[in-house]
Amino acid sequence: MLRPGAQLLRGLLLRSCPLQGSPGRPRSVCGREGEEKPPLSAETQWKDRAETVIIGGGCVGVSLAYHLAKAGMKDVVLLEKSELTAGSTWHAMNCDTNPLEAGLEYFVKLNKPADFIGKQALKQIKAKGLKRRLVCLTLATDDVDPEGNESIWYNGKVVGNTTSGSYSYSIQKSLAFAYVPVQLSEVGQQVEVELLGKNYPAVIIQEPLVLTEPTRNRLQKKGGKDKT
Repeated sequence: MLRPGAQLLRGLLLRSCPLQGSPGRPRSVCGREGEEKPPLSAETQWKDRAETVIIGGGCVGVSLAYHLAKAGMKDVVLLEKSELTAGSTWHAMNCDTNPLEAGLEYFVKLNKPADFIGKQALKQIKAKGLKRRLVCLTLATDDVDPEGNESIWYNGKVVGNTTSGSYSYSIQKSLAFAYVPVQLSEVGQQVEVELLGKNYPAVIIQEPLVLTEPTRNRLQKKGGKDKT
């Protein structure tokens, strides 16, 4: 039986879902060239609820949102989850990085007998030691949010860069993924992120901020605490 407000569309369960955060709060976003985008108008301010909320901005989530809109559904919101897979987070993994820096060691088995492209290179990188790591940051901003390619500052020097970012309505803070030196990658480390020519304080946090539903169910069965 579907819960009230739910719809079954080709085997996918879609629920009416509240968007936690500041209803009606306009957000301005930092452009890649350092130009500030204009605030949202009164007609396009963020709402605190939506008829359909899709979690995950990968090819499946984007395709689903597209087909729902094409079918006539107007109240659809697509949100990204803190996982380095696809969607807005794909910027964190490119030809200038490697899986070890990006925190994807659990996907790369260097000790298995089979050979694969890049195996020897990754072994050499691991033997030499990593110089930087991908971390998740919360920022204390004044109505401007990171978008990607912003400078990370520490002790007056640029030490890294953001790869993607946005405003989180779950924790009501600006979030960003960023590459920083290994010695600055511990949870709780304080740095600064440059947005529109101004440095804002940021703190490295433990991720993911929101656990998947199967993980929450397992924790509940074991008596663990749910992370929201």
